[in-house]
Amino acid sequence: MKNPFTQKLNNPFGKIFLALEPLQRKMILRLALLVIIPLVTIALVFARTLAWQTNIVHTSGVMFSADNWDFSAQVALTGQEYTTSPGESGVIAMEMSNDSAELATASVKISKDQITEQMRSRLFFYIDTTAVRNSETLDRIYVNSKNSYTYTIFPQSELLLNDESKALTLHWEWTYDQLGYYVYGQKTQTGHIVVTEYLRPIEYDYDFMKTTFDTNGRLETVDGQKTATQFLTEFSLSDGYEGQISPGLVTPDGYYTVSYNEATGYGVFAYLCTLDQIKQGSINDTQFGNNAAELGTVTVQITGQNCSSDGTLVFDEQGLKQAASTSGLTIVKLNQDITLTDSLTIKDDSQVVIDLAGHKITSSADTVFNAEKGASLMISDGEIYAGGSTAVTLKGASVTLNEVVITNADEGIVIHDNLADTMDSVVYIKGCDITAKEDGVIVYGNAASSEKNSSVFIEDSTITGENYAGVICNGTWFGSDVTIKDSTIKGKYTSVYFPQKESTLTVENSLLEGYTGIAVKGGTVTIVDSTIIGTGEYQPLPSDASGLSMSGWWDTGDGIYLEANYTQWQTKITVSGNKTSVTGTKNGTLAVRKFPADATNAQIEIFGGSFNSDVSPYLGSECRQESSNGKYVVSQN
Repeated sequence: MKNPFTQKLNNPFGKIFLALEPLQRKMILRLALLVIIPLVTIALVFARTLAWQTNIVHTSGVMFSADNWDFSAQVALTGQEYTTSPGESGVIAMEMSNDSAELATASVKISKDQITEQMRSRLFFYIDTTAVRNSETLDRIYVNSKNSYTYTIFPQSELLLNDESKALTLHWEWTYDQLGYYVYGQKTQTGHIVVTEYLRPIEYDYDFMKTTFDTNGRLETVDGQKTATQFLTEFSLSDGYEGQISPGLVTPDGYYTVSYNEATGYGVFAYLCTLDQIKQGSINDTQFGNNAAELGTVTVQITGQNCSSDGTLVFDEQGLKQAASTSGLTIVKLNQDITLTDSLTIKDDSQVVIDLAGHKITSSADTVFNAEKGASLMISDGEIYAGGSTAVTLKGASVTLNEVVITNADEGIVIHDNLADTMDSVVYIKGCDITAKEDGVIVYGNAASSEKNSSVFIEDSTITGENYAGVICNGTWFGSDVTIKDSTIKGKYTSVYFPQKESTLTVENSLLEGYTGIAVKGGTVTIVDSTIIGTGEYQPLPSDASGLSMSGWWDTGDGIYLEANYTQWQTKITVSGNKTSVTGTKNGTLAVRKFPADATNAQIEIFGGSFNSDVSPYLGSECRQESSNGKYVVSQN
C-alpha cells in the first residue's frame, strides 16, 4: 500500500592585471605563515541575583573578550588557541545559560577599536545565515559595533555555540581575496572620509586574467566587462544598508556613498582597494605572521534582556496587530485570553516577542501567525487554538516557540522556504505540545536557490500528526536540517517522513512512533539512544523498485524503513546507542528494512541498540549481534 505525499602590472593593452591567481596566492601565504589567534570561550549565565564580572586571558595575538552587560549576569572566559592564515575563519565558542523562568535574549556586537588599523580592515565577524535588512536579502549577517545579532535563550536552558553546534554561531574571518570594504565614517569639509569603523568586506571571486585595473591602479573591471561602478551598484542591492550606491557620489579619496546623514556628517561608505593596496595587504599579512606580534584585543559586547519583564501589556486583537506591524523589536505580554479574526503577519523588518503569560489565543483565520521573509517571531508560555488550517506559516523567517500548546490545527507549523527566494528559515521548538489534524511540522526546503538549509530544532516537545505525520519534509523542495532531541514525535502513518537530498536528520533520546516508525528516502539520518516503533500491519512490498512510486513511501509497518528508489542521490542512516530500541510490532514487520536490499545509493549502519528482527545485513564495522528470545542486540567488539 502506497501512501503518497503530493506537493502539498602595465601590459600592451594599457591595463593592469592581477599578478597571481587567488587560490595560488592563498597556498603560498599559508605555507609562509602561521598566526596564533587565541579565542575565548564565553560562558554567559543569566541570573537576577549574581553580579557580573569579566575575566580576560592575556596572551599574544588577537584576543576576544566579553564586555557590557546591561543586566545582572556572570561572564567567565577561558583561553583557546587557533592556528590560522589569511583566508581562514573560525567560531567564537559561547555558552549562554538562562537560569530565570523567562525567555531571554542576548544581543552580540563586536568592537575592533583596540586592534591595529590593518587588521581592522581584514578581520570581520559574521553569523552564517540569510537575513533581510532594509528589504534587501543578505547571505550572511556581519556583526560589528553598528550591527548586532540577537540570540534567544529559553528559560532554565543553555545555548551552546561552538564548532559542533547546529545553532547559528558567531564566526570570525581573516579576509584575503578582498576587493574592498564598507566603512562607517565622517565626511570632512573637503569631502574626504575619516574612517571610524570597518563594517564588512567586499569580496569577489575574481579571475586574475580578467580583473583589470587602470594605469592609476584603480579597479576598472571585475571580469573584463562589468565596470567597478556597475559591480558596486549591484553589490549594494544586497548589502542590507539603507540606500544604494550611486556611481556619481564618490569622494576625492575614492569612497562611494552608501547611506549618508547630512545633519551629522556621518554615514556608510564603500571603498575599492587599488592594486597597490591589495598587494600591500598581502605583504602586511605575511609580516603579521612572521612577527607573531601583539595585534590587540577584540571585544565581544553582549547585552542581555529578560523579554517578559519588558513587555507591553496587550488586551485585545488590535494590540497584537499593532505589535505585529511595528518595525524593529517589539515585546508584548498578554493580559488575558484573546480572540483573533484575521491572520497576524510579521513583516521583514520586525522582531516580535509575544509572552502569552499563560493565556490563550483563539483564531478563526486560515493562518494564525504568518512570518514573512526576514521576519522574527518568538512566542512563549500559553496556548494557540487554531480554528483555521495552520497555526504558524513562515517563509525565510526565524520562529521560536517556547512552552506553547497548539491545538485544533490542520497543520501546526508550515515552513515554505520554497517561496522565500534565497532565504532560509530557522525554527526552534522547545517545551511545546503540538497536535495537528494532519501534520505537526511540514518543511519545504530551499536548496535549489540557496546555499544554506532550512533549520528546525525540536527539543523537549511532543508533536502529533493525527491523520498523517508528525514531521514531514518535501522531497522536491529539498535542503533541510532537522534536529529532534528529548522529544516524542507521533503520526498516523509515520512519525517522520524524510525524503530530502543534501539534508540531515538527527534524532537523539527521543520516541518516534507511527504505522511505519520512520520513513527515509534521502539525506543523512543519525539516530542515537532513541526508541522507534512501527505500529502498522505487515504490507508486502512489490517485486522490485519499479513498483514503487516516486511520491511518498510504502507503508511497511517497519520500525525504520529506507526506500531507495531515489537513485539520483545518496542516502545514509546511522543507528547507535545502547538505549536505542527499534521495533516493528506486528507479525512480519521488521525493525529495520532497506528496499531494494541491493540498492547501492543507500546505506544503513547499526552500531548499537536492540531490535525485534535480525539486523545483521546492516551491522557497522567491528560490531556484533547477539539474539535471545526474539531480541537482537547490537554492540561493538
